[in-house]
Amino acid sequence: GRGFRKWSSGITEVSMPKKVKAVEMHRGKVAVCVRGYCFFKEFYDTLFTMENLDIYIISHAKPNQVPQWLQTYKGKYLIDFQPDRGHDWGCYQQFLDSHPWEQYKYLVFIHDDMEIKKNGFIERCIQILDHYKVVGNGRNELKKHRSGDLPHHFGHASWYPPHSEFCFNSVRGSFFATTTDVIKR
Repeated sequence: GRGFRKWSSGITEVSMPKKVKAVEMHRGKVAVCVRGYCFFKEFYDTLFTMENLDIYIISHAKPNQVPQWLQTYKGKYLIDFQPDRGHDWGCYQQFLDSHPWEQYKYLVFIHDDMEIKKNGFIERCIQILDHYKVVGNGRNELKKHRSGDLPHHFGHASWYPPHSEFCFNSVRGSFFATTTDVIKR
């Protein structure tokens, strides 16, 4: 019905309200929004060893594209299958539109094709966020992009470029972390 979408806790699909209640997850003070598309096993193996994280996978893949090995981590994450509207930034907006992110102090946004080199990277991000508003891997190349080449960057925008030749800088969406207070502003 209206206001409901297909959710999965593990791989088994269940119907849940549009915004999941905080009690459904909320084991820690950090929500991790993973853009689940590549499903690199090493990424998830490392991520699921970390404690006090609530992991939300927003996937633009089809449910049958999710590897079976992910079921071994059932109960450690929620997965939400969404249409691809805006690639990584659209995925993150879908998370913000559909999940209880306001219940957390820290928010981490990351692609599942990233390599996690140290298990303590989230704790280090939290330390940095005591002094900065956002931590991440920076902006895309130094050149500006044409809006006509990257229309997905405006998938959830309320403003659109005036023409396809409009040029802009973009920030990489493969990893960044911030606080709930920053997002609320």
